[in-house]
Amino acid sequence: MEEATEHLVRLYLETKGYVVTTNKVIKLPQQISTKTGPQQQRTPFEVDIVAVHPGNGDRVLGDVKSYFGSYGLRKEHFKDLGSSKPRLQKRMRLLNDLDFAKQLLGRLDGEYGGKFRIKLFVGKIKHADESKLLNYLSTRTIDGRSVGLVRFDEIMRALIRYIRDQGATYYNDQVIQTIKVLDALGFLSS
Repeated sequence: MEEATEHLVRLYLETKGYVVTTNKVIKLPQQISTKTGPQQQRTPFEVDIVAVHPGNGDRVLGDVKSYFGSYGLRKEHFKDLGSSKPRLQKRMRLLNDLDFAKQLLGRLDGEYGGKFRIKLFVGKIKHADESKLLNYLSTRTIDGRSVGLVRFDEIMRALIRYIRDQGATYYNDQVIQTIKVLDALGFLSS
């Protein structure tokens, strides 16, 4: 089931012309230990966002992290930044486990044709870690692909702008209708 922040990202990408799938399950082979010895198993991994732009062929693999109810994205999420917190590193597996990331990207590239870009959609970044994280992410690559960061303030501004540009067009979507009503009632500043 599509999570609320994934829904916002899907809408954002759709307004830019992408065809978007959320919660795409990809089964990847993984070596596991059993009582009878090691075995190969296909383990499911859920990709938050898979987006393809039919006009220009651009492909985006998106990892969505809102973090609005917490400190936010922080340096402890990244092994490369000296994190010793495996629980937090696991939440950013795509960026912390290079073998896994290459395997996942290879499957997506093969399944959808073309090379996927990586985007991290983040709602909140821990203020004290912000400059370090922005610098790290601006230089981070996986399998020769840059990692882009899209913040939720950018997503919301783009959605509001898009909805205003569409005028009276009706959309049967709760988020778009909520934004339209808030805007019509003057709750959103220009």
